[in-house]
Amino acid sequence: MDIVKWNKLAHILHDRFMTLVPCDIYRTVKTQDDVGGDIERLQLVYEDVDCYCSQHPWYDNNASTETAVWPKKGLYRVHFHPDVDIRDGDIVEVKIRPRRKFVVGRLATYPTHTRVELTVWNVNE
Repeated sequence: MDIVKWNKLAHILHDRFMTLVPCDIYRTVKTQDDVGGDIERLQLVYEDVDCYCSQHPWYDNNASTETAVWPKKGLYRVHFHPDVDIRDGDIVEVKIRPRRKFVVGRLATYPTHTRVELTVWNVNE
């Protein structure tokens, strides 16, 4: 790969992982439907919150004895300002291509930022 292609790839990765990306944060709230039954729906909590994205795999504790590989549970980390109230189970929509929704898996709060580890949100699971 020549230097021009490496520079282009480096620029793409810098834009993807080192710039602020807008995110929407949704939270499940319990409400009642028209006939009085309890339902859960997603409510937009924050819109266009700036965050940094990065990719870091973390692994499940159950290793497969057949393949001797730990399966990846999550691939994405998002770093928010500490004033953003984000909780386990919230849905984060990252507004980069392709637009995807993720479920908050683990939180780590620091004085400078909140690190959130995400897994892909599959509605049918």
